Amino acid sequence: GGQYVKNHGCDECPQNTYSTGVTSCTDCPSTQTSPEGSTKCYEKLYDVIIKTAEKNNARTGGTFTVKITGDKGSDTVSVAGIERDEEKTLYLIKDIGLPSCVTVYNGGGNGVKISWVRVSNSSRPSITFSFPDTWIEGDNGNSPTLEVCRDTCPPGYGKDGKLCKPCGVNTYNSQDTASACTDCLSTQTSPEGSTSCRNVTCTGGQYVKNHGCDECPQNTYSTGVTSCTDCPSTQTSPEGSTSCRNVTCASGEKVENHGCINCPANTSSPGGNSTKCERCQGNEKSHEGAGFCATLNCTDGEAAYNHTCNVRPYNTFAKSGDTNCTKCPSTKVSNLKASKCEGSVTL
Repeated sequence: GGQYVKNHGCDECPQNTYSTGVTSCTDCPSTQTSPEGSTKCYEKLYDVIIKTAEKNNARTGGTFTVKITGDKGSDTVSVAGIERDEEKTLYLIKDIGLPSCVTVYNGGGNGVKISWVRVSNSSRPSITFSFPDTWIEGDNGNSPTLEVCRDTCPPGYGKDGKLCKPCGVNTYNSQDTASACTDCLSTQTSPEGSTSCRNVTCTGGQYVKNHGCDECPQNTYSTGVTSCTDCPSTQTSPEGSTSCRNVTCASGEKVENHGCINCPANTSSPGGNSTKCERCQGNEKSHEGAGFCATLNCTDGEAAYNHTCNVRPYNTFAKSGDTNCTKCPSTKVSNLKASKCEGSVTL
């Protein structure tokens, strides 16, 4: 395969032909190509036009290799018999992506001077790599090289070393003259190889975070905008909520900071949506978390105030249920815990 019968023997099929071992080679279709000695034809993915320089003493008929490197890989073409000031069209059969560098290898005895190399395919604009005015000498046993790469990258690509590679996720390049990709805003996103960013759109209960969407935290909500809104302190919500609901507390509790807390001693609350605890009267008391205040049951000689039963001091009196001690008249006296004043004072 890849050969044909010639002068009582076999020789390799020339470029753009193929054979499967028969006596002659078959031409490839116009949309396909093949290197020498091929058993099949390949799709022409890239056209490569090579232009040699004009020079009176240019050495013609030399053989050299041109390698085209892109973000997906590289492919080579061999050039033979090209004259000075000539254009020659060859083809790449590998998908190398976006062409970024052209390297010329001269392994023959003749020098070569390249004016430019133009690479194109059906899905991308052509790119011309211009070479410096330099001879690539091909001494025996020596394979000198000359490489030319893009200075900048096209939209959707950025420099990664010598190569242009697609901009990463959440980055973009919209210019022909840029060498690097630009980060999208944290409220925006983009797929690989983008020329622009788009705003992130979240559903209800979410907010925009680091180029994507995350659930709103507890006690916040959203209707699908870029941020979450705090619930009022009397309301609450679970993660990922689109609205808030009123906090409902049990008897003896009040609403505070999106939840319920016990009322302290000597206060009370009916619960529900109440946001405060009512203080008991001086002659009342309650334990922590109470839903009502209870009246103090003081005995004769005690007064109910400051939520406790207090002993009457000398020269005062009080009856059961009183909330204050009454001072005895100046002509009478009383002992501790007295319910009345007695006797008289003699001056």
